[in-house]
Amino acid sequence: MIGLAGARQAVEIHGDALEDLRESERIVATRVAGGVTPKYDATRIALEVMAVEAEMRSAEAGVTEARGELDVAVGPLAPRLHGAPQIDLFTRPELDGYEELRARMLAERPDLAAAQARVAGARAGVKVARREVFPGIGLRVAAGFGQGPGQVDVGGGVSIPLPILSRGQGFIDRARAEVRAADSAARTMVLAAEQRLQATHAVARERHEVSLRHVEMSRGAADALQLQAQAGYQNGRLSAFELVDASLSVRDMRLRDLQRQWPRAWRSSRSGAWSRSASLTEE
Repeated sequence: MIGLAGARQAVEIHGDALEDLRESERIVATRVAGGVTPKYDATRIALEVMAVEAEMRSAEAGVTEARGELDVAVGPLAPRLHGAPQIDLFTRPELDGYEELRARMLAERPDLAAAQARVAGARAGVKVARREVFPGIGLRVAAGFGQGPGQVDVGGGVSIPLPILSRGQGFIDRARAEVRAADSAARTMVLAAEQRLQATHAVARERHEVSLRHVEMSRGAADALQLQAQAGYQNGRLSAFELVDASLSVRDMRLRDLQRQWPRAWRSSRSGAWSRSASLTEE
């Protein structure tokens, strides 16, 4: 689903660039008609318009391919999906806190859960070893007829096994040592995982903040660049090359933002890959 949204976003970005170039083309045509600008400028920008149109058609083909991949993934219910994915790919997701990620890691990582299970098993082994050394206390009750008429004999007893032949032979000590070894191994694994998570989280947080600053600064600069290029060309200070470069720079900036925000969506806009992490409107 993210793939389809990314492909559609790429089409929109190319469409905006094409609209900017056509506006610039009208400005150039006006100056050429007035004899202020050579016809070369009109030819140059016309070629660039055709190139961007071709890129937009290619992006539209990517949308068709991504939708086809999505339909294959959904299966027989695909005809019930209508409309476009309701996903804002340029909305920056919130980065979860370290403690929340740590709790999820301890609960969801199979290797850490297995280490804790080994500790629990070793502790149960200590109880088994204790039972083997001291099996417990036995209570016996017996009844029977005596030798005299109507005589009934009743007896009872308590048995306490004494570990004379087997005094444990180190079973309990060994079981306790296994508990310590398993607990130490589990603690080592958890500590290593926490350290890696903490380092990764710090890097992700820093990159997240840098990305936010980049997008905020670049979007304002890109809009200003387009207006400055058109004004500069009309005043004769810039050539058609700068006019074309402004439109393509804005387009490339937005495509880089798409790539940085959603690598999977960017790949899908280039190759038609897909993901099912969102939903279309179902009727």
